[in-house]
Amino acid sequence: MIQGIVALMIVAVTAVPVSELDADPAAWDGADVSVTGEIIGDYSIRDDVVWFQLNDDTYASTPLGESQNLQGGNIGIGVRILRSDWSSAWGAPGRYGQRGPIVEVTGIFRHNSPDDQGETFIDGAEIRLVEAARPIENPPASVGRAVVGGLLAAAGLTLYWLGRRPRYRKV
Repeated sequence: MIQGIVALMIVAVTAVPVSELDADPAAWDGADVSVTGEIIGDYSIRDDVVWFQLNDDTYASTPLGESQNLQGGNIGIGVRILRSDWSSAWGAPGRYGQRGPIVEVTGIFRHNSPDDQGETFIDGAEIRLVEAARPIENPPASVGRAVVGGLLAAAGLTLYWLGRRPRYRKV
């Protein structure tokens, strides 16, 4: 005779970029997803949860300060995790001169959640640190930018000087 039955439920988790979630959010609502990206902006600690912005765009892997190639705009999503799953040891979120921690968040995608004032976010069940935050060494401005800046400054000064010259009229 069987003493007990153990049920094992396997949940399929899909690794998905934020751009795909944004393209059809209603189709992903309630789905288990996994997104890897850079934490940017700031941590918002509220009671027993922590909110942050997770960007998975090109700049997460190659910060703009390390490459001068513009690769489009930022793409990210809000994430909510339990405060007990958050660690200040990951480092500060990304901003100018600072690359934020790279993390993998696995959780439930919530689109226009009525329980959360209509927010769209990932309700994180698990978070894994991929790479800790680090400073970004910003390269010096290129010579071309310095030349263009100098020419613009010279043009501005010339126009200012021409505007201040007294004007003479013939009598």
